[in-house]
Amino acid sequence: MGLSHPTIEKLRSAIVAMLSPIEEIASPVPIELSLEEENRKLKLENQLLANELLYAHQLVDERQSHYKKSPSSPLALPARVIFRSLDFWNNFLWIDVGEADNERLQEQVVVKNSPVLSGHSIVGVIDHVGTHQSKVRLITDSGLCPSVRVARGSIQDTLIAEQAKALINNLKRNKTWAASGTERESILKQLRQIGSSMANAKRSWYLAKGELKGSIGTSWRSTNILLKGTGFNYDFCDDVGEARDLLTGKKVNSKDNDATPILQLHDLLVTTGMDGIFPPNLKVAVVTKVELLKEGDYYYELEAEPTAGNLHDLTLVFVIPPLANSNEGTYP
Repeated sequence: MGLSHPTIEKLRSAIVAMLSPIEEIASPVPIELSLEEENRKLKLENQLLANELLYAHQLVDERQSHYKKSPSSPLALPARVIFRSLDFWNNFLWIDVGEADNERLQEQVVVKNSPVLSGHSIVGVIDHVGTHQSKVRLITDSGLCPSVRVARGSIQDTLIAEQAKALINNLKRNKTWAASGTERESILKQLRQIGSSMANAKRSWYLAKGELKGSIGTSWRSTNILLKGTGFNYDFCDDVGEARDLLTGKKVNSKDNDATPILQLHDLLVTTGMDGIFPPNLKVAVVTKVELLKEGDYYYELEAEPTAGNLHDLTLVFVIPPLANSNEGTYP
């Protein structure tokens, strides 16, 4: 009880490092499996691992290619989930990267408050860094409050195009997909057409700004992974637009009659970069509910679903440097 917080975190890190291989050993193949069934199970596990690694290399190559064109774009370090406590399932997990990876890369990628992503969507931030493993605070933890804003238009279409591309890749890798060759090609063709049509550039609007407060669900491995949003308004102009009225969506200091709702269902929420942790324009969540304004309210509250998808079964994530590369972070 008299130990300091850093000391406790180092002890936790060491224990997780020791228990990770024990956990694997403690889950042997059931005795009743025949040799043929055991071989089939091992082949399936190897195939799943190969698929994940292929996907990881594709994303890393894509991000590094973009980095060469734009040095401000951070590199992404792939990491595997190695431990997840049942008591804190919606709050934390452990991954297999740490200080040793920083030394290998000769770059401070894995530090406190480094964003952790799944694809281009936020999963959480690094909460503690060990030598070979790190603890991740998930976006569903109430202690994580990223600054976000509404993004509407082409950026929403880009998200759909990315999802279509991911679905195509998953279907191609699925060896058990029960579909004829003709049916298979027809489905893949339709998905390509959807992705292509959504990828066409058009206007984007960046509107209401606010914070996401973490998970509404409280029980471990809860199916309710909605996020709670608060403080959403557009009272002050910024570098992407003019202030707009909370109710009408009209520009406050302009005679222009252009009225655009500052918040509505199915809006995409992206990072603003204002919290000093997350780079701007990372995808966070999609609005599922907008609370009605009460008398005297000057901001909206909302509920949203993470764009990272199912956070319960995460096995592969990516770590990028924080916006402010420092051990002194915004989050406790």
